[in-house]
Amino acid sequence: MPLHGRAFALAASSSGMRLGESLRLKLSDIELDKEPVRIHIRREYTKGGLARPSFLSKEAVDVLREWLKVRDKWLQAASRKSHIYPKGARDDRVFPFSHGTVYAMWHALEKSRYADRDPTTGIHKYHFHTLRKYFRSRLPRGGVPVDVTQGIMGEEGYLSAEYRRLKDDPETMAKMYK
Repeated sequence: MPLHGRAFALAASSSGMRLGESLRLKLSDIELDKEPVRIHIRREYTKGGLARPSFLSKEAVDVLREWLKVRDKWLQAASRKSHIYPKGARDDRVFPFSHGTVYAMWHALEKSRYADRDPTTGIHKYHFHTLRKYFRSRLPRGGVPVDVTQGIMGEEGYLSAEYRRLKDDPETMAKMYK
């Protein structure tokens, strides 16, 4: 994947964000000076309308920092490419591109061994939502309680009193994530 695709995929897989949440994330929503790096997912970005914190892995942060170094030049170039879908060269989103751009990068996997399809259904085994599934399975293996993992992912319907208490204590959640 190109740099912006790698940064996007690593941010999604290490934060549990949905595709739409990731695409709406603004530069001001990320605290790069925190350890682990903190993301503020605003309520207007979420499926359930509730704000929540999330975090990024060190690997995701490294690639994100590289992306942010070239992001403005990429945006300037991208704003000149399309007359059908004009974009402004000013965009305060971390990932200033569309769902279509993400899907085009994701489908580049078809050129690799990761484009396997289920032999019965013909559906791709790996799709963008696989990144959320990865996050959902990975954190509990590292000792993060399942309900805290689900809360970070924004699956509010399943949450226990423990997550509801921790939601107001991002420092403890950061320690659990780390």
